[in-house]
Amino acid sequence: MNVTIINDVISLDSAGDEVTVQTSTDYTVDLTDGTFTATNVESEVLEVSQPWNFNSDGARVDWADLDEAVAWFKQIKEHTGA
Repeated sequence: MNVTIINDVISLDSAGDEVTVQTSTDYTVDLTDGTFTATNVESEVLEVSQPWNFNSDGARVDWADLDEAVAWFKQIKEHTGA
């Protein structure tokens, strides 16, 4: 499965005004044998290999499914897209 992470990059233009530009990075994600992986499509670098999730008290728990792992990945990558 492929996932696109969108981030807002804020910088100043030549007039000193803030400008927001969205960048996007594509990842191939997978959940195999309980381990979630995310690989950058362009660089082919494995960026995440996470064998568990955490519940509200911090205890390790198994991923419920790929959607849960992708939601976590979007959160840690500070995804600003829909």
